[in-house]
Amino acid sequence: MNKIRNPNKVWIILFVLMMLTNGAMAQSLNLENCVSIALSHNQSVIDAQEKVNAANAKLGESVSNFLPKLSLSASKGLNYNQPSSIILPQQMGGGKFSTGPDEAADMTSYSFNLQQTIFAGGKVIEGWQIADVSYRAQQEDLRRVKNETELNVTSAFYNLLKAQKALEVISSSAANLKRNVEEAKIYFDSGIGSELDYLRAKTQLANIGIYRIQTENAVKLARLMLKNVLGQKLLSDDYKLEEALPGTTEPLALSQEQVLELAYQNRPEWRAYGMAMEIAGKALNLNYSGFLPNIAYTYSIGRTKAEYPTVTASNYD
Repeated sequence: MNKIRNPNKVWIILFVLMMLTNGAMAQSLNLENCVSIALSHNQSVIDAQEKVNAANAKLGESVSNFLPKLSLSASKGLNYNQPSSIILPQQMGGGKFSTGPDEAADMTSYSFNLQQTIFAGGKVIEGWQIADVSYRAQQEDLRRVKNETELNVTSAFYNLLKAQKALEVISSSAANLKRNVEEAKIYFDSGIGSELDYLRAKTQLANIGIYRIQTENAVKLARLMLKNVLGQKLLSDDYKLEEALPGTTEPLALSQEQVLELAYQNRPEWRAYGMAMEIAGKALNLNYSGFLPNIAYTYSIGRTKAEYPTVTASNYD
């Protein structure tokens, strides 16, 4: 094997590779990435998805009400009941005897039950329909939350991009004003310029310094807003936003009535409201069904067996 002559050179190469890797790992985010992250990690979206899963489980539970209910039970063990004693008077010959064996019995029992609802006054059907509409209403609520999340991400993304651009403009203006101050000082020291021009340039530089601090704070706040709406802590604060401005769109040739009609057809909160009204009507029918009789078929079979070790006459099956 060839030996490494200069191990220090290897460490230098590894260090350079690590620095290049860290630089390559710096996050570059575009609007589509941010929306995708938010839809996967935003807590509001996660909560709405869990509500959809819960409504789906209740829908499956309501379907099970159409099916027969089966139950099977079994037990085995010792059972002891202290017997009662009866004492006969002397006129009847006297004596004492027990009403049962004074020992534990070996008990074995099992049972099987089946119950099938035949008529429940519409409870089963109405319950299933309510669960089905509730599931679809939760899906509409999930769509609403996703739409709001996407809107919030878009707003936070462009607010941060706007704040970063404003900071770049202010930094460039501050550099120009700094050169103006230096030139005004040279002119003032040379007797060419007035002290008023020099002081005016210094005042402008001080004012833009205040604007720069305010803009830096605005950038920090916009970063926090973007992190909050994404619902996930990014790898680092050293990420760049891709400067992709939204493209122009053609105006929609729609009247106010057409816009309202489309909104009523597609807005998830309006659709969920209609479903809530439908659920309320079905819940009323469900209450009315309580006045009707319930008819069900029930079948049961089982066996109970007791065996006494010595008093076999008391065994029963």
